Amino acid sequence: MSKMKRLSILLIVMAMVLVACGEKTIDEPKLPKENAKPVEKIIIKTEGSIHKDNVNIVFPNTDETDEPKEIPSDNIPVVSNSFNKDKPFDHLKKNDYQAPNKEKLISELPEQLQESITKYPETTNEILQYHELKDNPESFDLTGVYQKGDIPQFIQWDSRWGFHKISNSYMAHSGCGPTVLSSAYIHFTGDNSMNPAVMGDWANEQGYFGDSYGSSWDLFQKGAIDLGLTCSEIGVDLNMIQASIDSGALLVFNVTAGDFTTGGHYIMVTGYEDDMLKVLDVNSPINSQKMWKYERVLPQIRGAWELNI
Repeated sequence: MSKMKRLSILLIVMAMVLVACGEKTIDEPKLPKENAKPVEKIIIKTEGSIHKDNVNIVFPNTDETDEPKEIPSDNIPVVSNSFNKDKPFDHLKKNDYQAPNKEKLISELPEQLQESITKYPETTNEILQYHELKDNPESFDLTGVYQKGDIPQFIQWDSRWGFHKISNSYMAHSGCGPTVLSSAYIHFTGDNSMNPAVMGDWANEQGYFGDSYGSSWDLFQKGAIDLGLTCSEIGVDLNMIQASIDSGALLVFNVTAGDFTTGGHYIMVTGYEDDMLKVLDVNSPINSQKMWKYERVLPQIRGAWELNI
């Protein structure tokens, strides 16, 4: 083969190799399935509340399982009052009520009432009624309103008696003890004459109330017995609480700073569902319309009594 022919063949082969290399693609490396990164699960937390069929469904703002839960409206104990038998808190001024010159009106309140508003903003608009009622107290008559077996959902700062003074203290500020005992007494006896204001005066006359400390524990340990009820101190084991309520008793807790107070306070337990307690907080309609987990309330209890007849 001539030298020229061999050179031609070599050039053709080289051209073919170059074309083949130009068409070659390099695949990107693929991770084996066992090394693939898993897809993260996205959890959306819902906060706040929704309303459906007049039932308030509340989503807790934390992951805590002991957050208090709203009582569905059809499960709130039906009680009587002079304004609306089925909605015992509706007559109270709500905090969406905007009084003209509100800050000025607050500054002109007696010091105790200003303190109540500062510590418990829920009280604000009802307590502002003081300016209208201080010289012309609201008259009220509970005669025939409550029947034996009702649980009056009294609030100590209700303007019907919140501005009534026990010694030198306003019921709105220091009247939790008499308000709780009034509710319990009417429940067991049906005697509407012992409303919170009257009970407050009686507690003071009997030496169960002091301006520096409010109501002493003796208001229940001795005072309830003076009124014809039975009262005994009980342990705060959940089984004891449930058994006591099942027997028809009402329970009074003296609680320390926490969910219900910044200092000391009396609340009443009126029922339970499993480990959730129904509480009447006479300083808060909001708290009174929730179910409270036993484990959450337990560390706040300083004293506990069972009332019955």
